[in-house]
Amino acid sequence: MKGFTLIETLVAVAIIMVAIVGPISVMHRTYAAAYIARDKLTASYLAQEGIEDVRVIRDNFSINSDWAAFTAYLSAKKCDVAVGTCRVDEDPATNVPPVLASCSGATACLVELSGGYYRQLPTLPANTRTIFTRTIQSESFVNDGSSEERIISEVSWTDHGTPYSVKIYDHLTPWQ
Repeated sequence: MKGFTLIETLVAVAIIMVAIVGPISVMHRTYAAAYIARDKLTASYLAQEGIEDVRVIRDNFSINSDWAAFTAYLSAKKCDVAVGTCRVDEDPATNVPPVLASCSGATACLVELSGGYYRQLPTLPANTRTIFTRTIQSESFVNDGSSEERIISEVSWTDHGTPYSVKIYDHLTPWQ
């Protein structure tokens, strides 16, 4: 016998293919998992930022007026869980305090990346939109005789047809 038969050649090619396809498949899955992890981390930061923005709004109300005015503000903006959702209109580049706005429509709650900042301003151009949508909701309740607001900040997105979301909850109380 001077050479390989056709069967020996096919077996050798099959072994080489298995040796190559396995690591490539693992690399692809690792790559996809890294992108999902990156998006989850970004979403968790955006959700926490939503909570912090509502805290700033609460603090401004506490300094300038009172708790009842803050809860009335949340109600007027339709942030209540039973009524709807809100977005945070903010522009970190200008240092203007954040405000809440009713979040209705398909693109009203989109988070945009402009000037190096994630923002939720409806006036930004469409080319700055990200894959993330952030909503803010509030829920009033009484705990041990004290009024509280439960704030829910949710960031959601879709990646290759699979929906993802990150929700962060916080309880705000009147601190004056």
